[in-house]
Amino acid sequence: MQWHRLLTSCALGVALSCTAQDITLLRTVAQSGNLPKFNTGDTYRPGYCVEMLRAIEATEATVRFEGLDQALPLKRIEGLLESGRVDVFCGLALTPAREARISFLPHVVYVTRHRLAVRADDPLHIEKLEELRRLPPDEPIMVNRSSLYEQVLQDVGGIPLDASVSDPALSLRKLINHRGRAYYFSDMELNYYIKRERLQDKVRLLPQVFHEDRPLFAYRRDLPEATVERLRSALDRLQADGSLQRIAARYDAR
Repeated sequence: MQWHRLLTSCALGVALSCTAQDITLLRTVAQSGNLPKFNTGDTYRPGYCVEMLRAIEATEATVRFEGLDQALPLKRIEGLLESGRVDVFCGLALTPAREARISFLPHVVYVTRHRLAVRADDPLHIEKLEELRRLPPDEPIMVNRSSLYEQVLQDVGGIPLDASVSDPALSLRKLINHRGRAYYFSDMELNYYIKRERLQDKVRLLPQVFHEDRPLFAYRRDLPEATVERLRSALDRLQADGSLQRIAARYDAR
């Protein structure tokens, strides 16, 4: 398939007449196991990133995205961005390792906070992540496999971890079945899945915030500069008119 191609008509709903205007089709993918970001099966709340990509298309008539029908783990998405087989991705946290392989626009997609979910009757009180080192090996902290959350706790060192799965719903079920002491994840995703699984009376979030994520809009390093500038301008407009903030509010992000 020729991924970048010129279309001779605008998408339905774009007011600007551009039947002869070039449109760049950009490859992207959805992230599996993250319904607050990508939930294309829900027409009312399709996910923060799905709404953001649609907003970019609405404000920038020369850009279209395809590939949201395919959901992949984040580690795989990073590899596809690095190899140039995916052009852009919404919502990737900036790390030194990623910055060496992938390019980023400076716009903060949303802000989430790292917190611990525990069973509702668990008296656990933690002020610093280092305090988790005192937990016994049979009471591990659960994290999503190959995630930034796993890396954060590995960097602290000495914390018993369970990174065997990457499905938040499954991790919460493991938590209430005493197969882990706590689940370390972002508040946006934790709140979403706790409500979705109807676990409000079984799981609570500890109040302490351990870290903040500010994911950015990522793109392959050799994406043409003209395309990068169109994306940058579109995000500038969406940020200036409050569109990004309104979308974030729908998903308990900031």
